This record gives sequence, C-alpha cells and structure tokens, in this order.
Amino acid sequence: MGATTGFTTTVVVCWTGYRAAPWAIRSLEQAGYRVVGAHDAARGMAGRIRECPRPARYPSPGGDPAGFAAAIADLCRREGAAAILPVSEDVTRALAQFGSGVPGVVVAGPNQRQYQALCDKAELAAVCARLGIDHPAQIAVGPDGAADGPWPELPSIVKPALSSEELGDVPAAERVDDVAARTRVLERFRRAGKGAVVQEFIEGRAWVVHTARSANGVAMVAARVAATWPPRVGTSSVSRPVPVPAGVAHATETVLADVGYVGPACLNLIERGGRFYLHDVNLRLPASVAVSIGAGLDLPRLGVDAVLGRATDLATLDPKDVLYVRFDGEFARAVAALRAGDRTHALALGREMVRAARSRRAILDPSPLDPFWLGNIACDRALPRLRRLRRRAVQARGSRGDVAHGAIAPEGIPTLITEPSTYDDSVVGQAAPPGS
Repeated sequence: MGATTGFTTTVVVCWTGYRAAPWAIRSLEQAGYRVVGAHDAARGMAGRIRECPRPARYPSPGGDPAGFAAAIADLCRREGAAAILPVSEDVTRALAQFGSGVPGVVVAGPNQRQYQALCDKAELAAVCARLGIDHPAQIAVGPDGAADGPWPELPSIVKPALSSEELGDVPAAERVDDVAARTRVLERFRRAGKGAVVQEFIEGRAWVVHTARSANGVAMVAARVAATWPPRVGTSSVSRPVPVPAGVAHATETVLADVGYVGPACLNLIERGGRFYLHDVNLRLPASVAVSIGAGLDLPRLGVDAVLGRATDLATLDPKDVLYVRFDGEFARAVAALRAGDRTHALALGREMVRAARSRRAILDPSPLDPFWLGNIACDRALPRLRRLRRRAVQARGSRGDVAHGAIAPEGIPTLITEPSTYDDSVVGQAAPPGS
C-alpha cells in the first residue's frame, strides 16, 4: 500500500484552501488516516483552515508544474506518505503529468492518458461520440484562434479547453448570444494563448454526479441543481441529492470504465427531453463534496481506499435528503440583487441562507462563522482580482485608452437572475464550468 508512518497510513491533501479540502481532511481522519495538508505558496497566507492551520507550501502547480511535482515528492518522502489526494484542477493536472515522483506513493487521481481523454474538453467530445454518450455540439478553438469545424448554433457557451485556477482574464465560462460576442470572447483566449471550446447552450436541468470507482465497483450520488452562480453558466450553488437516473449512471460508468479510471470523480450533465448530455468531467473531488458526504457517500475515504487497493465493494446508495447551499455563491447572488435594486430578493436570499445554517437537513458551505474563511477569500480571490485590475490599468495606459490596441474592459456586474426561488427544484439552467 505504500509507505506508512507507524501504523497509520499518511495521505497528502492539496490544496487546503479549496472548498473540498476541509471535508476531505475530516473524512480521512475519521477513517483512521493521518493527513498532511499543503497549499500553493503563491497564494500568500491562504490555505490555513481549522483542519490544517499550518499547511506545507509548494510552487504554483499552474505556473510551475515541475517545481510543484518536485516539492510534493519531497513532502511525501519526508512524511512517509502512501497517497496524494488532489482537490483542485491544477494540482490534478500536474500530478497526472508527473505522478507522485516517489515509488509506492499513489495518486487518487488520473494518469496523463486518463486526464487527456476526459478532462480536456476537446477530447471528451470525441470520447462521448465513440461511446454513444450524448454531448453538446461543440468545436475546439486553438490558442491561435483557429477553429476545427463549423460553429454550433447560438446562443453558445465559450470555456477553456482545460480548466484552471489561474485563468487570468479568460472567463471560466461565458454565454454568447451573437457572433460579435463570440468573437470578442475568443479574442481574449487568443491573447492569453489558451485553447477554448464553443458548445451549444442547452436549456435544461443541470446535474452533478459525485462518484468513486474501484476495482470492485462504482458508487455515486447524483445531485439535481436548483441554482448556479454565476446564473446559468456557473457552478452549482444550490443542489439536492436524489436517486441516480439510469441515463446518468450509464454515462458515468461508461466513460470511467473506458479509460480504466480508479478514484474519485465529478461529472456535469444537462438533462433535456429525457436525455443526459455530459459536458464536463473532473477526475478529482468536486468542490461541493459536502453533497455526497451529507447524502451518505464518504467520497474522500472511498477514493483513497480505492487507489490504495483496499477491499471496498462500492455500490450506489439511496441518498439521504439534504440540501446543499454554497454560501459564497448565494451571498454573491444577494449582492447582485442589491446592486440591481431588488432589495426584496436580496433579503429573501439572506433569510434562506439563515434557514440553511440552522437546519439539520441543510449544508451551508463554507460556514460564514469559520474564522479562516475570510482570510482565504481575501488571498485566493480579492488579491488576484486586484492584480488583474492593476494589469488591465497598465494595459489601458499603454494603449492610450484605445481598446482596439489591447486594453480589456473590466467585467460588468452580474445581472439578477429571474428564477422564482433559490431552492426551487423546478428551476432549469446550465452549469457550464466544472468543479461543482
């Protein structure tokens, strides 16, 4: 099973400031694992959480993947680790490329071939076509702006071919309603030197699947999404686990088996007309892993057990009835409502969050009472945003205010969504970016 410390198996979890990390650390420690947390050194004081107040530090996996891999390998040797559990996309991609770097230490994530096949959105479309799984119509657009086929119908979703925590001025996902908007967004990708995909916008019910696969089976929880943030193109903000539809189970089992993946994963689908369109796969813990844990599926433990080869017969369960509310997403929705002048909606959202915080059948994630939360928000979101705004200001001065010469205008304030209730399961929408 790899190296151990004493009689306790050690697992490295990175990065600790991500929403899934506190849940993963608690899950693994309750299962008897010893956990060592680590976080990106470029994010300053971020990564300090109640479960790991002093995480180890490593170079940015997005900016210096080789340096990151070397640092994690050294950490594993020092701590006598048996496994690494990635909980962010850049960490997952770097570990897929380099592996653990230590003989006997396994990664609860994909290898390079598996990552390329399912996490590269251009490749995922081809895999789905080969396996007969529904997927939105799409084309890939290279870093040079060259498209590989005819454009899907408008409106469309434009998003990076490879997800990352370090996208800079490139949007994680953006809906475009006309050719001019599509051209503007793709120009941002070209300037950043990043590939993109342009997918048809499917109006329908958004689903998120939390799953773990081992040599002995597959277990999953399906969450029906009631709201996303940002509206219609964001990650799941309010969701509820329900029995897994047959179409969802088939798509999940088929794509993971096709590449022989073992470990935790998250899939995003859109239901339209009784068909389920798979549009994103993340071969790691989802940000909203609290959904599966609350529903009764201990995804972090099962994922680590699976890659360590511990005998675990996985089977899909009847989920417990819980309501998942992403606090920062719903708080942003309330702020947007206030900015739009809809005080009534903002107050209603506030009341719903208070009810979620007080209910035993709801999960408010993260807890606004967590003393580490604001510090992580400041380091992980506010500071990078300030750096981007400063960079844009420099660009604007250099171009003498001429947008055509490269200045990129700041993104506008999100518009207020018009859905009847944040927690209304009848709401339809599209959760486009991964990491739900």
